[in-house]
Amino acid sequence: MVFFLPMTSCLEIIEEITFYENGSGKFSLTVNLSQSQTKLKTLMTLDSINGFKVPSQKFITEETQKITNWLESDQGISNVTPHLDFEKFIFSMSCDFDKIENFDKGVLKIVQRYDKQSRIFQLNNFMFSGNKFKRNIPYNISNDYQKIKQQQKEILEEGEFIAIYRFPQAVQKVTNPDCKVSKNGSATMLRYKLMEIATGNKSIENTIMLE
Repeated sequence: MVFFLPMTSCLEIIEEITFYENGSGKFSLTVNLSQSQTKLKTLMTLDSINGFKVPSQKFITEETQKITNWLESDQGISNVTPHLDFEKFIFSMSCDFDKIENFDKGVLKIVQRYDKQSRIFQLNNFMFSGNKFKRNIPYNISNDYQKIKQQQKEILEEGEFIAIYRFPQAVQKVTNPDCKVSKNGSATMLRYKLMEIATGNKSIENTIMLE
């Protein structure tokens, strides 16, 4: 899902979590590149562009299956479902979890397979206990932003990150001032430009207290 990111500037990342009464839930991540679908279809006919190797559909499918298998092998994670749309260039993956901390551990294991130093993901990104849900970022993203190329920075300028969280009871309080609560009171949404997050001007960190 992230293999095309160095090749396009129109990007939308949507993180969704739905919690149930017993603390279990469903997680999904969608990477929407549909605004660049015409450009991407052309680029996929090439071997490389600007020194970046263009991934084939076969490669992306195989890597996605690896990630699916790794998640499915972790205790507390089930129904891992990838969706790869190479026509509209919308890619997503969803799974069920018995508790969000197990999902957190599962994602860390996957990241460690690609990044041995675990620079971009650590534990405690997601925590849910009692009537309190926390979305943390236990690392400094802005440090990595300073090291990336200008072409990658341009992608962040156009891209957006959206976080949607749904709960079985009403939301009482949120700590992020930009977080919106739905009319029915049981869901929240946070929307930022990726550039705002990458530079440290905005943070997706949030604590959501439930009634």
